[in-house]
Amino acid sequence: MGTKWDLLNGGLSVTQSLSNIDKTNARTLQADGSYTLDCNVRVRGYQLGLIGAGHITNKWQVFGGYTYMDSKVVKALDNTNGKTLANTPRNMIMLWTTYDVTPQWTFDGGPVYTSARYAASNDFVEVPAYTRWNAIAAYHQKHYDSSSTCRT
Repeated sequence: MGTKWDLLNGGLSVTQSLSNIDKTNARTLQADGSYTLDCNVRVRGYQLGLIGAGHITNKWQVFGGYTYMDSKVVKALDNTNGKTLANTPRNMIMLWTTYDVTPQWTFDGGPVYTSARYAASNDFVEVPAYTRWNAIAAYHQKHYDSSSTCRT
């Protein structure tokens, strides 16, 4: 369930959503390295997005978002009932910016923060939080851009 608002005469879009995902017969890693389909899990979440639908300047645009996930093993044959689902961080924050240097050259980039998460659904080994930085340099050619007109 979600909503979207366009503010500042279309210069800013705000999105948010609530989710509840229940999965039955989720894969469970066994000690011998095989998987069985015998686990039920649940992830409840919230997502907030801020999109600069217009531009900060005529060449610069910024996007951002936040995601919250509360995950739980609902039913399992092993001793993980009530534990946190493996590799599911509670918080993620993203910021992305795009700058058009020329009509052909665009530079994009930004950080993605991921909070600590557990390596397995036993809540024993925790992977620490980290921030990843992404960057793109793109050269646009009208013939290959997805926004160019299709020829049949």
